[in-house]
Amino acid sequence: MKTNVSAEVNPHRQLLKYCRVQNRQGDCTERFIDQHTFYLWRFLMQQRHHFSIVHTEPCVWIPHKQWPLHQSLFDGAHLNTSVSRLEFECYDANSGVTEIRTRFVSTQQCTKLSPLLLQHLCGNDEIATLRTEPGRAISTRITAATEPTLRPHAEVDWAY
Repeated sequence: MKTNVSAEVNPHRQLLKYCRVQNRQGDCTERFIDQHTFYLWRFLMQQRHHFSIVHTEPCVWIPHKQWPLHQSLFDGAHLNTSVSRLEFECYDANSGVTEIRTRFVSTQQCTKLSPLLLQHLCGNDEIATLRTEPGRAISTRITAATEPTLRPHAEVDWAY
């Protein structure tokens, strides 16, 4: 039997963590954090800003142009929300280097957060460009009803 396996990475999809964050005043906001930087981000939120991470779950971001192809797969998804990918291209004249930074935000907050993130991420760089791509964040988390339960094993004497 011949099996054809593709190891091609789809650069348009992004693994994220959906998070609900609570500040010191008790206000909650939602964040979509890149899976690769999540643990560093969580450390900074908790240690530097003293925020509580009250909920996290993995999700995948899919661009709107790919959504019609995959929509039926995610009809019963727990989380299915409009999220935009913001790509900031910042040119630092002192070093002559252009750096691209990506953030994901709720599409509803895109207009409000874009200028704040541009200032925060690019600072005083002479040239800064922002590209926005709409998409969807989807999570099919396991619910308590479908989550496998662990059964206790028989007593084992581990003393040798």
